[in-house]
Amino acid sequence: MAGVMFTLAGCGFQIGHETPLNEVLGTTEATTEATSEVTATETSIATTEAQTETTEMTSEDSNSAGITSATELDDSTREQLSKLDTDYSKIAWGSTYSIFENYPGVVISVTPFVDYDNTGLVVGITNLYDTPIEVHGSLSALASDDSVVGNAYLYKSCVSAGDTAVEYIHCDSAPDGRILWEDAKMSDSTYKGASWTADYEITGNPADGKINVSYNAQTAGKITDACILLLDSNGYVLAATYDYPSGNAGSLSIYGTPEVLSKTESLAIFINPTMDN
Repeated sequence: MAGVMFTLAGCGFQIGHETPLNEVLGTTEATTEATSEVTATETSIATTEAQTETTEMTSEDSNSAGITSATELDDSTREQLSKLDTDYSKIAWGSTYSIFENYPGVVISVTPFVDYDNTGLVVGITNLYDTPIEVHGSLSALASDDSVVGNAYLYKSCVSAGDTAVEYIHCDSAPDGRILWEDAKMSDSTYKGASWTADYEITGNPADGKINVSYNAQTAGKITDACILLLDSNGYVLAATYDYPSGNAGSLSIYGTPEVLSKTESLAIFINPTMDN
């Protein structure tokens, strides 16, 4: 098989509709549930600067937030999501919802990803407010029998206005799309966010079981990590990984099965740069 080499510098596009996670994962059980601990699933590179109609936060909103249950997004929030001109819109998200009762503009998005022979879950946290936020909590992916099949701890110190932070969960067996959120909290960030754009290049031969990615971000802020997702032509996630660049540029190899990697059409990257206080 001949090697493939291509350079992409795309921008986000809007998603026409959502696909329920149980359809994406091939399960039949409904994926919507909310508990007191919050179990829920209902419902770049090349990002542009975030351009969104942010929702103003009051002085009460700027304090720490507690959670009660997962709620479906209202039409206004969905409209704001559809206007995001970032790599968020490249991804075929399986479900979107909110876990913060008084802060529907903090949106949780979930979709499966191929994790070699397993299926994992990618989790995005999008901030539709005009103030940078900090979000943290423990995530557990559930199977159809309510057993926990994967865990991750999410800590994002600064998600800027209109931006998205991403975490993913490795799973030992197939999740059904539900996530148990425990000790999830949101507050104003102590950092100032920074806008950014990025270019990337994908090279390599999928037959070798790996694809090489290099990227260069343009930002005045400091980058601590970058979450990179390989995507097929429909926006489904073929692989997920983190990179930790020493500056604003990085390169890495992403490994997987040749059959899966050969479907790569683009990628999405998520970084959350901060300015020095």
